[in-house]
Amino acid sequence: MNILLVGNGQHANKRIIPSLIQLDFVSKIDIVFNEVIHHKVDDSRINYFNKNDKDNSLDSSYELIIYATRPDIHLENFYEYYDFSNKHLIEKPISSNFNFLKEVSFEKKYKNKKVFESLMYFHHPVIKKIQTITFNEIIKSIKCSFKVPHTDFEHYRYKKKFGGGSLLDQGIYPISLISSIFGENLKLIDSNLHYNSDFEVDLGGIAKFKNNSIQNITAEWGLGVEYENYLEINSLNFQYVFPFIFSKNESLSYEYYLINEKNEKLFETLGKSDQFKNMYTDILDNKFNNFFYSNFNELTKRYSFISEIFDS
Repeated sequence: MNILLVGNGQHANKRIIPSLIQLDFVSKIDIVFNEVIHHKVDDSRINYFNKNDKDNSLDSSYELIIYATRPDIHLENFYEYYDFSNKHLIEKPISSNFNFLKEVSFEKKYKNKKVFESLMYFHHPVIKKIQTITFNEIIKSIKCSFKVPHTDFEHYRYKKKFGGGSLLDQGIYPISLISSIFGENLKLIDSNLHYNSDFEVDLGGIAKFKNNSIQNITAEWGLGVEYENYLEINSLNFQYVFPFIFSKNESLSYEYYLINEKNEKLFETLGKSDQFKNMYTDILDNKFNNFFYSNFNELTKRYSFISEIFDS
């Protein structure tokens, strides 16, 4: 199987390429870069192509194309390479311009081929556990948070014109989880974005949701604060805590815990799992049901919430 990766930045080199080269059935990985190769991986299956070189010898067909460029040009790249594959995986956020929600041409392209937004955490076994709890228990409240310290200030996440900001960089994680797993009849009831005069982008926020059965659903996110990464589900009888719900160390066995009525903390282990590798395997093996979060209706639902939060 041949794969085309559009983009060669930090995320591509830290997460995408290391997972792809673990897949034995991938025979070739062509990587398109823009002017500069930020990092070169020594693997005989990998080929690098300068996007600005009109004589580059890209194939005309790939099993999968992955887009890992800046958010502001994701859709530009997607349209450019659309005919090169029937399967497209676009890094989040799928776009920083929400006008795509109203574009008939985008909807047609999205539905005509297998197109997905890359939200890798949905491909970890813990998601099925969360779905089981949600289905079998009476849920009283939910809280989900993803916050990170400051990083390189030259990164696009700090540049408004490139699609930066904490809502699109961190906030999309708890919002997408809440929207896709607890999203039936879900309504946004309140939200707030945090700004700092030293930065041109939002640095965090909070959103309150409710559905027909759960009145207290909270999403929080942040950039430049102490690290948080968890999902908390309070049912009638237990409190479930899922640490590192979005970003996990695949070399370690994943563990979550519940607190029972006696205030005892009981741990459960789900084993080791590489959610990036799982995601790529699912799409290449045509296990499209595992992308339930990325059908067109789910996509438009979460971006409608994100757009509403920006406008609030």
